[in-house]
Parts: sequence; structure tokens; C-alpha cells
Amino acid sequence: MAVSPVVQMFGIEKRFGEVQALKGVDLEVREREVHALLGENGAGKTTLMRILAGELGPDKGTVTINGQVVNRFSPSEAQKRGVGFVAQNFRLVPTLTVEENLSLSLPTKALCERAKRLAQELGWARGWDDEVASLSLGERQRLEIARVLAKEPQILILDEPTASLSPLEVEGFFSLLKGPAFDGMSVVFITHRLGEVAQVADRVTILRQGQKVGTFSGSTPIDRLAEMMVGPIEVRTNEQNRMKEPGQLLLVVKGLWVRSDRGTWAVEEAHLTVQEGEIVGIAGVDGNGQRELLEALWGIRPLQKGEVWLDGQPIQPHPSLWWTKGVAFLPPEPTRSLTFLSWSLKENALVRIRNRLSFLLDRRSASSLAEQWRSTFSIQADRIDRKVEELSGGNRQRWGIAMAMGLPARLLLLANPTQGLDVAGAAFVRRLILQKRDDGCGILLVSSDLDEVLDLSDRVFVISRGRLHRTEAKTAQEVGLLMGGVTVH
Repeated sequence: MAVSPVVQMFGIEKRFGEVQALKGVDLEVREREVHALLGENGAGKTTLMRILAGELGPDKGTVTINGQVVNRFSPSEAQKRGVGFVAQNFRLVPTLTVEENLSLSLPTKALCERAKRLAQELGWARGWDDEVASLSLGERQRLEIARVLAKEPQILILDEPTASLSPLEVEGFFSLLKGPAFDGMSVVFITHRLGEVAQVADRVTILRQGQKVGTFSGSTPIDRLAEMMVGPIEVRTNEQNRMKEPGQLLLVVKGLWVRSDRGTWAVEEAHLTVQEGEIVGIAGVDGNGQRELLEALWGIRPLQKGEVWLDGQPIQPHPSLWWTKGVAFLPPEPTRSLTFLSWSLKENALVRIRNRLSFLLDRRSASSLAEQWRSTFSIQADRIDRKVEELSGGNRQRWGIAMAMGLPARLLLLANPTQGLDVAGAAFVRRLILQKRDDGCGILLVSSDLDEVLDLSDRVFVISRGRLHRTEAKTAQEVGLLMGGVTVH
């Protein structure tokens, strides 16, 4: 029996200045299906979904929802037609509490209570009076999804919903996606993780450079989907072609205690070392102290107890001091933390030169550096005078990574380095990490992507409830249990 389409998009075109983001794209979403949308960063996935959600209007083309042509494009109009949109960039007010955020976006107390119930079904374990600024990325994402689900949409758009979740959380989320909270909905699922397509998608549509490649069954082999997206990809893991053994001791962390924003202990008596030419990985469920540990090491969060040593000497962490010593930090949200969005690529490169070098600033050097990063990191910008805020989301992410990793470094502190990147972008960053390791750089890699930690790391730690544990576990199942606080014998 034929299944009725609830969404039909025909010949959709959209241009932003000189860049044509969508070039005659068609999309059909059927009743009660999970439809994955795949493509490289800048392929047009989010732009297409923002049109469906009413945030943008198409330059050309037709959008039909439940057989009715859409003539007015606005978020309120889309919501009336049953469209809910969970964006990748969370639409929460950090300075307000969870309760206040729900009240701000949901007009009735009944909807707020429904959002709370849904949040608990999604694994919510925080207080309603906690400030959103104190939540982890995974917690903010669950709150955002619950807030949209409370309005009972018929068509739900999820833009990279698992990007901030640990493997255990992803597994739980997929179970929920097939459960009663999503029952009866048609779901459009944007993801850069190809393995997720086989787990949840009934069908998948691939976009490439603003054009539709095709729509395929969710059971299509992953390697075929990847090749249709970006062409053949080679990803070197840590088991391959290791150049040399680790060198001298570089970073030593002794008995580190760090408090959370709420004043509780986020990190308790952490000990670790990083040598030249090795990658030390930390795996953990988001919200177990990873963010606080990295912020303390970088010097933007106070150390309550403990010591940090570099090259055999005690040091008081501070960003400006670290930069001068060849230490770089890639924070969880590099686009916001490292870049000035309203500045051009060249102006941002100038800032990085100022961080690292003490001599007179040279704008020609900044131009050369910006051009080099634009090429090396495959950033789709027509000129280095282009403002960062004018780039697509994926290209902003690549630029943030360039700002952190584009200059030579002795020590790298990395937080979820491939989060939000497409397959090709993630493969490039992982190759870059391994190359820097082979060049003698010491790397502390903190990632919620368990496969990434296991593939890249020379030594692995697990963080659970603020405690670091060295592990010899080799399988994702064993490490995943440790991340959840389960002792593996």
C-alpha cells in the first residue's frame, strides 16, 4: 500500500548574495517515516530545512505540507501546519533557568509540564531551577528537543541531534525515537554520522553542493552513501603508520580538584600525563567533568587544589601564557569561543598571530595565514575579507578549528574536535591530529565520540562523576560501560 507524502518540496532554489545554496532541490517526506538528510557541510541541508520550518523563503520552488501549498513562510505559520524544528544551535537563554526558558517559549503551564515530562523521558536529571549556562551540551540538547516535542508536531526536524551525546546516550535516544514520544510523527534527521542512518532511517536523501544526488533506502551500505556524498575517503587510525615512540614528558597534572558552576566538585583528584608525540584520550558521558577539566587546564576556571606542570616546571594556567608557550586549545564551541563572527577571516588570523607572536603585527602575514587556512581546511569562502558570520555553519566550524590548530603547537587540548563536521571534514581533522602527533606534538583529546577516542588515542582514560580512571579496555562496549559508571571485570 502506498504511503502518503506529508511534505513535498519541488525545485527549491535559494541564494545568499553570490552563493547559491540550493539549486532546484526536490524532497519528499512520507507519513510516519524517519528520513535522513546527508551531505557535506555547506551542501544545503540546514538551509532546506529552514525553508520547511518557515525561517527562510525559497527564491524559487514549491513547498506542500499535507497537500496544501505553502504561500507564507514564517516560523509561526510552519508551526500551525505541524512543523517542529530542533536547530543545531540551541535557542536557549543561558542566563535564565530551565524553568524560565520553558515558560518563555511555551505559552501555557500545561505545555511546560508536558515538556518536563518529555525531558525526563529523554533522560533529564537536572533541576528546573538550574541556569542553562551550567548545563552540558547534551543536557541543553535534550531540553531543546523536549521543548519542541511539547507542541506535538506532526513533522519534526532534528538538525544533528546526537552531535553532543555520548554513545550510550545516542543508543538511548534512538530507542526513544522509535518510542511513544515520537509516535505518529514524520522525522527529518540531519546527521553527519553515517552509522546512524542504518540504525534509524527508513530512507535517506543526499545533497551535494546544493543539489540533490538522490533518495535511497536506509539500508544502503554506508560506504556507498559516503562515496556519493564526498567521493572515496581514506581515514588513517592510530593502529596504522605510527611514526615513532612518545618522547619527553610534556604535561603533568597532579591531584586536580575543580568546582562546577554550581559550586559542587566537577573534577576530583585528577592525575594524568601527556608526553611529546602521543595522544591521551578521555572518554566520558557529557556532563561528567570534561568541560570543567579542560577549562581549568586552559586557565579560564579556577583550580581549587592540585598542580599543573609543563616541561618539568609548575605553571599557573592562563590562556595568554599558554599561547606563548606553544599550547593551543580547541574548546567545545570554537566558532563562538575563538572567532569574532563580525570580523573577516584575515582579521581573525591577525588575532591569532597576536596571541602567538610578540613582534610588530604584519597584515601581510595575516593575509597569507588566512589564505593558507582557507585552502588547507577547505573553507568555502570566496575571499579572506569575507566575515565569519557570512559562512555556513560547517565552514564556521572549520574556521574555528583552523584558529586553534592552524599554527604549530607543542601541546594541544582538544574538546570534541570533529563535532558537527561532515564525513570528509571529520576525516581531515582526524588525519591532522595524527599528523601533529607524529610531528611530536602532545595531544589531550576529550571527545564524546567513543570510536574517535579509541581510534586515535595511545592511552585512554575514562571520566565518570568527575573521577579519571586509566583503562586498558579496547572495545567500545567495555569503555562505554565504564563511562556509565559500571565496573568491568
